[in-house]
Amino acid sequence: MSGRGFVLVELLVAIGAALLVLGIIFGTFVYFERQSYDRESQVAQMQENLRAGMQKMARELPMAGRDPTRTAAAGLVMADSDTIRFTMDLNGDGDVSDAEEDVTYALDTKQLQLTRNGQPVAVDIPRGGLEFKYSDRNGHRLGATPLDGVTRKRVSRINIRLKARTAEPDPEYALDKGYRTKTVSHDMLMHNLVLANVPTTSTTELPTATKAKTIEATTKPLKTTEATTSKAKPKPLITTKATKSRAKITIVTTTPSTAIEATTPKATPEETTTSEDVDTEGPLISETSQIPFDSPVPNGVTVSICAAVTDPSGVESVTLLSDKHGSVAMSVYDGETYCSDLAKMNDTAVTYYIIAHDSLGHESTRGPYSYLQGK
Repeated sequence: MSGRGFVLVELLVAIGAALLVLGIIFGTFVYFERQSYDRESQVAQMQENLRAGMQKMARELPMAGRDPTRTAAAGLVMADSDTIRFTMDLNGDGDVSDAEEDVTYALDTKQLQLTRNGQPVAVDIPRGGLEFKYSDRNGHRLGATPLDGVTRKRVSRINIRLKARTAEPDPEYALDKGYRTKTVSHDMLMHNLVLANVPTTSTTELPTATKAKTIEATTKPLKTTEATTSKAKPKPLITTKATKSRAKITIVTTTPSTAIEATTPKATPEETTTSEDVDTEGPLISETSQIPFDSPVPNGVTVSICAAVTDPSGVESVTLLSDKHGSVAMSVYDGETYCSDLAKMNDTAVTYYIIAHDSLGHESTRGPYSYLQGK
């Protein structure tokens, strides 16, 4: 360097050194940016891969057991911890032999992928990355897997757990041998399986009555009974209650009131058994009605379903089970009449059952009923 400043050579050396330092800094920055981009890209791909596999199963599994004609015997064929096979009658022709009506989801432990009928649906699924858990309608876990034929008929809910990992390990990630992972789960109610396993009863009545007709049908016999008993005895109300059901006769005869015993009909030895001995069946479901009862039901109309439900030990719950709406609780509408609404549908055939439980845990089913909404 001269007394007046840098000479040209010195200036060029300084510029070169500065460019070298800048190059190193820029290269380091690009390297880390690239690493971050690759890592985020792999995580995004893993999440998309995981989402695609779960959505595919979540859309198709609820169709397991779909059997509109009740003749195809659709349902669960295999229920294992990492494999599930099910059938469904998609076109309603009474069998499950058509394309896409027999489906198996399984984990390929060699290729580490989720498969549907042998074809990959999601990749980079590690060992133990797919798990099915089966429960009954009360939420009790069913096991051990694989479930046998009897236990498969009790399946009401299925929980799916799916775990995926990144395609390549990250050297800076210490867990799982450098593979970043993510797990999702989905719990679903298997409406069609429940419908397929509900025992059918021979039902000849049609749901064509309205709520007004139902109430009228239940009140007329009461008026007739009161009128008849009033001629014979001065206490028509007690006589009416005593003759209403066998279970109520048992309760009346145990009370110490002599007036009530005087109005109670003479019980046979069979009638004097205890309530626990008499009530061995589920509630009595009768007088079912549907509003509106026109066929087909117009589009965009809410359908109301009612039924009279009685039981000596008391009615615990009444449920309306539909293949399109799932389980809907029925509430007391008037006395022993339970009602609920089915949301409006368009151009759809709806099948439903009425299921009742008493306080002792006994169950009874009425149905199937069906109606067509729209043309």
